[in-house]
Amino acid sequence: MNQKTPNILLLTILYVFASLGSVVITPALVTISHYFKVSEGRSQLTVTIFLLGYALGQLLYGPFANRFGRLNTLYGGLLIAMVGTLFSILASPTEDFGLLVFGRFIEAIGCSAGLVVSAIIINDYYPQKTVHKQFSVVIIGTAIVPGIAVFIGGFLTQRFHWQACFYFILGYNLLLFMAVPGLPETLQGRNKESLNPSTLFRHYKRLLANRELLIFGSIFGLSVSFVYVFASEGPFIAINTLHMSSATYGVVALIPSIGLFAGGLLLRLFTETISRQQALLWGVLTEAAGALLLFFLFLLGYISVYALIISVFITYAGHGLVSSVGMSLAIANVHDKAMGASVASFFSLAIPVVVTYCTTLPGNKSLMLLPVNYLVLMGLIALLMWLRACYK
Repeated sequence: MNQKTPNILLLTILYVFASLGSVVITPALVTISHYFKVSEGRSQLTVTIFLLGYALGQLLYGPFANRFGRLNTLYGGLLIAMVGTLFSILASPTEDFGLLVFGRFIEAIGCSAGLVVSAIIINDYYPQKTVHKQFSVVIIGTAIVPGIAVFIGGFLTQRFHWQACFYFILGYNLLLFMAVPGLPETLQGRNKESLNPSTLFRHYKRLLANRELLIFGSIFGLSVSFVYVFASEGPFIAINTLHMSSATYGVVALIPSIGLFAGGLLLRLFTETISRQQALLWGVLTEAAGALLLFFLFLLGYISVYALIISVFITYAGHGLVSSVGMSLAIANVHDKAMGASVASFFSLAIPVVVTYCTTLPGNKSLMLLPVNYLVLMGLIALLMWLRACYK
């Protein structure tokens, strides 16, 4: 193995590429809805379809990383993301909403290489006992970057137009492409059979029979759903109901990200005193508490920016804990870390695809009341799954 130590900062920036791409346009959703003359639900498809491509991409890059190497796979993913972003940019002059949605799908498939390959490199290089410590650093980064992305998206939409968000994504992509050579190649031997259909089928069948992978991957996915429901619904509540500007919403949306930062930092501080299972439990309970608070505040008619941001802050703090340990727990007993990371990442995004799609359905626009129900339900399901996983 190349003995060059991985740059955790670069891995973090790669890891959050897709989440940045998914949320940077959220302050522009209202503007996109007006520009293309589509409903709010249809404009939110730009987030849902991104998540779908993001989820499917997770299953692709594990086998490719085993066959062609970690870095070559990253290069390929970044090139695909560039093509998708260009399609999204071309949707503006052609006034073709379908092209925008298609571009977002292709962009997401490319972006997902960053998350998968970064997770693989961390699991390749570091001993299993310290992997969650490295992931806690990555999660602190994930707290900062998406929050800043929403802020930038709000500023660009207010100062220029929604198209500027995609030029920002394209620039970010190009910078990552130039930075990839700074990472080590951690693949010790290329597997020429990794892309063989029968081999893939056997691998996926074995992984889907792994109890811990399914349970912890699903808990991770339920946790991620909290983030994306807020990302897709929050702008409409803030701009249409609370009458904020896109730029103001971008600033306000930074606050919940501090909660995500706090969750990752807490785990970093107490990593020697609590187990990963305990950290996961505290994360699930914190998420459920934030979701319940938001549910009851909205149910009682307290619909304000304070109710929204405080509740989501608590939920994000729990997500910071779950995200820090969810992936490492899911693939702890998996021999092929690349394939395991791909499947766990797929679960972490396939569930948000279903949840966010449900929020776009007609009749689900009563000031986020039904999405809040989803959040409460997800919190309870995640808690039950944790009990099932840790108490066999």
